[in-house]
Amino acid sequence: MNCKLYYWPAPFRGNFIRLLLEEAGEKYQEASVEEILELYSKPVEVQPLPMMAPPYLHDLDHDVFLSQMPVIVMHLSRKLGFLPDDAFKSSVCLKLVLDSNDILAEITNLNGNTMWEYEKWKEFRQKRLKRWLEMFEETGKGFGLSSKSEYMLGGDQISMADLVTEALWGTMIRCFPDLAEDCRRHAPNVFQLIQRIEIRPKIKSFIERQQQSYGSSYCGGQIEKSIRSMLEKDRQ
Repeated sequence: MNCKLYYWPAPFRGNFIRLLLEEAGEKYQEASVEEILELYSKPVEVQPLPMMAPPYLHDLDHDVFLSQMPVIVMHLSRKLGFLPDDAFKSSVCLKLVLDSNDILAEITNLNGNTMWEYEKWKEFRQKRLKRWLEMFEETGKGFGLSSKSEYMLGGDQISMADLVTEALWGTMIRCFPDLAEDCRRHAPNVFQLIQRIEIRPKIKSFIERQQQSYGSSYCGGQIEKSIRSMLEKDRQ
């Protein structure tokens, strides 16, 4: 597949798309910040598809654009063979990526609408984040996920559900190691699934390259600083 990803030089929502392409062994381009800003700032009537914030995907084979991370993930999963044939499992995949988008909005305090205050952060980490982890854990267990079973929705092949889980929790834990214990405690089978996914050769290589480029950066900017300051207070 010949495509170009428009996303900021940070993991965050971009990793949901990158991991699909990397695991499939697809070569893809990444737009420069200047190209992203140019496309973002165009009037909607001249954009190739009316779009708000990145990520955007340009499918160069068909010269069409898509926006919204869950839409792009579903599009790529279907094209690259990561979407289960079973209609119910396919719908669960969609649910997981929509849940993930909600979690990203929550951990960034509504996408950086305001910076975190410590009492609100504590409530989020102790209640909302815990419940989200438990939801992923119970979803996987419902399909047989355990310390010995391989994949989120059962079966013998990796699916969109596994790569979405890695993009969400694996990325978050790598960037904020303090949250690893939250995942281990509230979603132990998901935690082990992440470890298995991250040693797959293509994923392992991608993670190593990304860490060399971005270090421990997550979403960048003031909101990432706000999250890190909350985690520092948690350690005190």
